[in-house]
Amino acid sequence: MGPRTVWTTGRIALDPGAPSIIPGFAEMLFQIRDEDPRVINRLEGLLREMAAEVRAQGRCGVAVERLRTGAPATMDAAFQDAIEVATAALAGGKFRADAERRRS
Repeated sequence: MGPRTVWTTGRIALDPGAPSIIPGFAEMLFQIRDEDPRVINRLEGLLREMAAEVRAQGRCGVAVERLRTGAPATMDAAFQDAIEVATAALAGGKFRADAERRRS
């Protein structure tokens, strides 16, 4: 991972989604974000490797599907500064400033 990599799980759905019933199907949506497309591709490759390992065990099927692609975009630096100033004033220090960005 890179210093600004974010990998989130957007949704986990189990079918049937009832208590005390073993699901026959599961779907998980992940989002991988980084300013470097190579980092995204490497992490997606690792996810595909993990899925292949599970498939090789033969206990269940696993598929990885890329839903969306696009070039990473960096937020405008002046807008980032404005957000940081506002959060410092309104959040009483309960925010995370991006020290890496400030150094550049």
